[in-house]
Amino acid sequence: MAANPNSKSNKIRIRNTPKPLADYLLNTIDHLLKVKFEVSNGIANKRVRILDPVTGTKVFIEAATQKIYLDLEAQNRVLGQEIVDKEFNRIYNKHIRDHFQLLDLNKTIIDQFVDFTQGSPMKNHTLKIFLGTLTKSNYSYFLNYAENKLKSQLGMAAIIINNRFVNDTDFISYRRKILRFYDEVFVFNLEGSVFDPSQASREKKEGIVAIIMLKKFANLQGIASVKYDDAVNMEEVKNKIFHPQSFKQTNWQLLQPRDPYWFLKHKDTTAEEEFIRYWDLTDIMPIYNQNPMKKQAGHNLELMLQGAAGRYDISSAACFVNHDPKSPLKPFLAEWNYFFPLYNYFIDSKNSVTDLDFLERKPNFNPLFISEIRHKTALEFIINGQGNLIQTIGPKDIFCYVFAILQSNLYRERYQEQLQIYLPRIPVISNSQLIKNLIKKGRELVSLMIINKTDFNRTNSIFHYPDKWGVKVGGSQSKSLEDWQLTQINYQKNQKKVYVNQNQYFQGIEPAIWQYQFGSVNLLPEWLNYLRKTKKKLNVDDLKYFMKIIVSVKQIIKVKKEIDRLIKIFPVD
Repeated sequence: MAANPNSKSNKIRIRNTPKPLADYLLNTIDHLLKVKFEVSNGIANKRVRILDPVTGTKVFIEAATQKIYLDLEAQNRVLGQEIVDKEFNRIYNKHIRDHFQLLDLNKTIIDQFVDFTQGSPMKNHTLKIFLGTLTKSNYSYFLNYAENKLKSQLGMAAIIINNRFVNDTDFISYRRKILRFYDEVFVFNLEGSVFDPSQASREKKEGIVAIIMLKKFANLQGIASVKYDDAVNMEEVKNKIFHPQSFKQTNWQLLQPRDPYWFLKHKDTTAEEEFIRYWDLTDIMPIYNQNPMKKQAGHNLELMLQGAAGRYDISSAACFVNHDPKSPLKPFLAEWNYFFPLYNYFIDSKNSVTDLDFLERKPNFNPLFISEIRHKTALEFIINGQGNLIQTIGPKDIFCYVFAILQSNLYRERYQEQLQIYLPRIPVISNSQLIKNLIKKGRELVSLMIINKTDFNRTNSIFHYPDKWGVKVGGSQSKSLEDWQLTQINYQKNQKKVYVNQNQYFQGIEPAIWQYQFGSVNLLPEWLNYLRKTKKKLNVDDLKYFMKIIVSVKQIIKVKKEIDRLIKIFPVD
């Protein structure tokens, strides 16, 4: 069940929990009750009270009832089915009907948690079990509610949640809260697995995690003991989830979550020490602005120019985002959390934004970082533009060096764990010639990524030499459509074509180019789908522009591979 606290009605909507996962959770809880709490008949015991404060389809209640029935059947099978049924009916009438507490689906989720918190109908039950399939809108409500109920009593809380919960820095406070309140935690992470492919929710696509938290002692001291296991594909999920003895057979590994992130999964820290020794990007370029722009096209120029001190060079911003106002969708647009200007401008009330070329400016680089670059390259630093890389090096060269490192696939693979936690850190390489070569590759990448600001855009070479690029348009106008009207985007992998309607297409698009992502944006499909949604038809300029994007992406992929061939391995001397 999910609720949006910001909606006017804040009504509850149902979210399905996969039945096999609910069964796994109840089997595990039953096993833990018997082993950890010494309750002989598990969830069937009258001391146990099960609460499902985020009830949707009641799948947990169904799973619990089935579990109790199957256990009774196993115990009484030799006595005949009639005895099994009588025993189940006796327990059901005396206990199970009062065993569960559910939400009233006519109320809002916030009201429900408030009602549950005020006064409890569970005074005579010494073991409480809280179950829930959570979304981000009810993390806090559920965890606070369970903690409130278990402060002076023993029990468990079991949740199914998006697996970002265990390793994303957004959820540090939740993890810390769990580890400081409970004394034993079991984490079963289904990384990227999908129970139902028809479900399009983000949680299903990203994978889910089941977390079972035990409160065995009234006064807990220290941090919870954490056991961890995962399943990274459907075969593993089936082997572990669908087996009735899955919990006993799980190879639980002991985790040691630590401050400040309290991760609830294994983290690769082999590269941590070398990464920390590199220069932090905020130390390299000390003046920056966080979240200066929105994801949508059409940014506010004044907002782009605001910063911690002074005003910034407009052209340097183009290194991150293409600012062509005529482009219906910026082809390399991404949501940048930090904006690092190349220069810091010092202006007074007499100056305006249009005076930038005449203002005093200083490179936005740490002098100590510049000193290290000078020492490693034996080049003299100039404060404007780019150097010749023979005697001089400039601010744009240093930017291109940083940019080349960040675009290296080797860098991203080596430090993928660290890049989920920290801002990027940049090594200063000892090899002078390698630094120069990376600067040149960085220049190429910047040129390719800001199509409208470079000579690349003004040349007609891709049309003069079509055999070199292999990109062209084809097809004929459909009688029922305007010429190059976008109706549906359909990529044909074998033909290397992308159709924009039934008959007309772009040709020469390799799968790697079509699938290329810039940040979180799937570039080529995003550009075409944006225009399709605006019901636009492509004119000649649009056709040429899109083909330039295709060629640019092809070259970007090529240059990034060349960067990796230069670097070869991280850490690099």
